[in-house]
Amino acid sequence: MVQCSLALSFPSGGTTVKETLFTSKNFSVVREHFDQATAGVQKTIEYVEQPNVVIAVPVMDDGSIVLVEHLRPILGATLLECPGGKVDLGEDVETCITRELQEEVGYTPGEIEYMSYFYSSVGSSTEKIHVVVARKLVPHVRKAEDVKRMQIERKVVEEVWSLLRTDQIYDGKTEIALYKYLLRYAPIPIDR
Repeated sequence: MVQCSLALSFPSGGTTVKETLFTSKNFSVVREHFDQATAGVQKTIEYVEQPNVVIAVPVMDDGSIVLVEHLRPILGATLLECPGGKVDLGEDVETCITRELQEEVGYTPGEIEYMSYFYSSVGSSTEKIHVVVARKLVPHVRKAEDVKRMQIERKVVEEVWSLLRTDQIYDGKTEIALYKYLLRYAPIPIDR
């Protein structure tokens, strides 16, 4: 069912017509019709509109990295991940990741370094994932329900390299964030 239609104009003189097909709490499915001036050819694309996401590599003063075992019911599995989450409407990346770190791993960052961003699937989603490093972590009391559903693990850099090398990180955004951090700040171990 089409919920709305919106015509957009581009500086090149092109236009698109965008229809919202479905809306949920976390995403919308849209169909957008592009003309030749906007897309190079006339085409229609259906894709998922999603809010921005932020993910952190939380680094303790001793250099170890804090990860969270996160139950993912739709996969029927618990995955080892970097903490992060959806940026709420009106919220900036720093506020969001502070909230997520407090909820998921029980720390408040004293320092947040923005590293980069990437898109999760450029042909089918608008999801933009921001990657930050969180340092100078101060303990924060987690809610009982968060403690129950998410377990914390601290890993030294060598253990993180080993997890990546042996394909034990199954969450794509976590894998990208850890590689970005390690390649920038921790040399690749020689013992391959």
